[in-house]
Amino acid sequence: MITLSFDQGTLLLDGLDQALQTPPGFICDERVNAWRAEAYRYRDAVLWLRRQKVPFADRARQYDPQGLHLRPRTEIQLYDYQQQAVAAWRQADQRGIVVLPTGAGKTVVAIEAIKATSRPTLIVAPTLDLLSQWHKRLTEAFDIEVGLIGQGVCDLRDVTVITYHSAYRRMAEIGGRFGLLVFDEVHHLIAPEWTEIARLAIAPFRLGLTATYDPRQSEVLNELVGPLAYWKPVRELSGKRLAPYEVIRLSVDLSPDERREYEREEAIYQEYWQGRPDTQSSEEKPEKKIDSRLEILLREQTRDAGARRALEAWYQMRRIIASAEAKLDLLEELFRRHASDRTVIFTATNETAYRISQLFLVPAITHRTNASERKTILQRFESGLYKAVVTSKVLNEGVDMPEAAVAIILGGSGSAREHTQRLGRILRQRANKQAVLYEITARGTMETAISRRRRQTEAYAGRARRISQL
Repeated sequence: MITLSFDQGTLLLDGLDQALQTPPGFICDERVNAWRAEAYRYRDAVLWLRRQKVPFADRARQYDPQGLHLRPRTEIQLYDYQQQAVAAWRQADQRGIVVLPTGAGKTVVAIEAIKATSRPTLIVAPTLDLLSQWHKRLTEAFDIEVGLIGQGVCDLRDVTVITYHSAYRRMAEIGGRFGLLVFDEVHHLIAPEWTEIARLAIAPFRLGLTATYDPRQSEVLNELVGPLAYWKPVRELSGKRLAPYEVIRLSVDLSPDERREYEREEAIYQEYWQGRPDTQSSEEKPEKKIDSRLEILLREQTRDAGARRALEAWYQMRRIIASAEAKLDLLEELFRRHASDRTVIFTATNETAYRISQLFLVPAITHRTNASERKTILQRFESGLYKAVVTSKVLNEGVDMPEAAVAIILGGSGSAREHTQRLGRILRQRANKQAVLYEITARGTMETAISRRRRQTEAYAGRARRISQL
């Protein structure tokens, strides 16, 4: 008898004559005298066996093929684009990626997908905040006990929410239990360790959700989740499902002392590259060259003293830009202008976030902020007790801040994804809300190239204007 079984994140096909053709992706495992493949190939294997009219016993699927009987607690009214997203995903054989802006209701799309497949479902979330948010939304949506794995809890049920970290540790054990995988912030899946989460599960149906899709990552995601099924740009929902917004670019000058220090460090940094073969073509954009050179320095620093000093110079340049006095003066002016608005300040470093926190007496949230304190700060921000919060990166994604109307970027990476995520913090729709994102950069520094790269996103199109003074 030919059997297909799940074995620690892999599939075993036993009893198939080795002289016959095998399903795609299977290789002979001589240790057990059977054919073995990664678990994610389950769907293709079953379809192949059926096409070949090969009778087999399916012991890999550890859930009821009759499906899951879900009783919605309430009927959810979908917006037209949410209906289109679900329909496009279903048309793609219930495998694929849906791209919607932050605040546009990706969770609703997932709930409809769970109802459509009616299979045990595992939702994978990147942060503890998102873990809690998903658990709450699913509990409100369905009249069932929703499982939770993370935060020291291990409650496995037919619909379960799990963190990427926990899924990485547990998937070899539970990868046969679910028919649908939902990857929130699916762009995280391209990391080598997280990729294993998708490879170790049999789930024939898969849904990836994100606000920031990068076509350059499509090869990995196509294989493990499915193709891009639906994409709704930010600009098409602005003023409709999302708050209308404006992006304002502001530039400041370094002080004479800051400029001298910056140019001294810049000279050390540039000296390292003089006479060295450039890894980039002469036509390569400056912002791309910055990233390439930094990667080289990080790789070479352990064996090259010059690389270590150049890397130190780069960090010093970054520190000078981040803490420029003119930026802080402008920040004070923006605080006065938006005294009645809830404001989020984004910095490049924790050091700058803490300095702003001390200077302006606003709470800071960094990776060092414990869960209880972070929850309290965000609750007080939403209630209006706190008018502003400063952070480095931890609020880029996975935090619901519907009352935030103003975002001020004092520093960050050149990532278009990071920019879109930060913009998303202020796009939750509220009555009479006009969202504004300020981007403050230092003239004549490497921040100019970083800003240029950051703006390579459709969220900027037709929205940005540059002004010198307020």
